[in-house]
Amino acid sequence: MLDTCELATLYRTTPMRDSTPFVAFIPCRAGSVRVPNKNTTPFGQNRDGLIGRKLGQLQASKRLNKIVVSTDDPIVDETAKAYATNSPIAIEVVERPKELALAGVLDPLILHAAALVGTGVLCWMHVTSPFFDAEWVDIACDEYSKEVQNGPHDSLMGVSRKHDFYWRNGKCISHDRSVVKWPQTQDIEPFFEVNSTIFMAPTDLIHKTADRIGPKPYLWEVPKRQAMDIDWPDDFALAEVIALQEAGATLAP
Repeated sequence: MLDTCELATLYRTTPMRDSTPFVAFIPCRAGSVRVPNKNTTPFGQNRDGLIGRKLGQLQASKRLNKIVVSTDDPIVDETAKAYATNSPIAIEVVERPKELALAGVLDPLILHAAALVGTGVLCWMHVTSPFFDAEWVDIACDEYSKEVQNGPHDSLMGVSRKHDFYWRNGKCISHDRSVVKWPQTQDIEPFFEVNSTIFMAPTDLIHKTADRIGPKPYLWEVPKRQAMDIDWPDDFALAEVIALQEAGATLAP
């Protein structure tokens, strides 16, 4: 199996900006329940937290045409506007309407995002994927060009391949235990977990479906490190240790 560096080399193409705009949309609301202030709490060596890390990463993209940040958090607003100064890629910071800043309000937010992006491809990403950087965003754009614009699919989303044992309601759903009770995991038919690294779809399709994907999405497999998502305090702590190790630093005692 290829490692992450080999995968990046395999995918890498000559940097270019597509004639169809690729616009990153970063939803970043206040009021995280599971990890309080997770978007703005200092993360590793970045004092601006996950929002600062993500904007710093995206500014290095060779394929993105614009970055839109939607937030109701004044700290995120201030931080994003600071990053917008002298950014090589235009960063637009939009105040999130109160009715779209509630938990569980997704469909209206998706339509709102498509309206903000205008014509082009909406690239929906989260700051909680701290290792999904510009290199992998550009790879995603290349894959979108190949599999959607010039292929059979209508959209793209990042997924993780899972060869594991799964049970639901007291029954095994990952494989047929009447055939083999405990097969080797690599022989189990894979499930594909949506890892939320990126969703990509043309805005005209989004206006029709009120969804981040269409009926025929391309399931793009993202390596484990890049797919890591911060959802709980333990995730934050582990990701911070990894980020510091990558930077050659250590956590303060």
